[in-house]
Amino acid sequence: MNFEQAVPILRKITFFEGIDDKGLQVIYSCAKTVDIRQEGFIFSQGDPGDGMYLIIAGKVEISQRDPMGYRTVLATLGPSSVIGDMAVLDDLPRSASAQAVERTIMLYIPRDDFQLLLEFNFSLTLKILNTLSKRLREANEKVVDKRRKMF
Repeated sequence: MNFEQAVPILRKITFFEGIDDKGLQVIYSCAKTVDIRQEGFIFSQGDPGDGMYLIIAGKVEISQRDPMGYRTVLATLGPSSVIGDMAVLDDLPRSASAQAVERTIMLYIPRDDFQLLLEFNFSLTLKILNTLSKRLREANEKVVDKRRKMF
């Protein structure tokens, strides 16, 4: 996949909204194309957070196992979604597993390269903080809704 093919998809990724072609070129230059077969694991819960993935084509299932070994599917994500972003920011092990539901093509950005991008691109850093804040608010709402249903 070349830059011209990747641009339309990169523009749809919330993290990169508003980033100009020059910025997208820098992001793309850090990335490596990864092609995963159906049912292939991308990473497992507990793995080191060595990088993040931008889904170009296909579908990825995000799941967690609880201490009893029960698996819960948290989300199924498709093109223009980002996975593994938490681990590249906080340097903690992966909080969930990611598995391709069908053949999936992604761009992989190593943790060190992504952190350099953040260090030198303030607008990208702000966009990511806004996205993470939105996700946290949504998670909080889900917890509150679940509690309401319990009582």
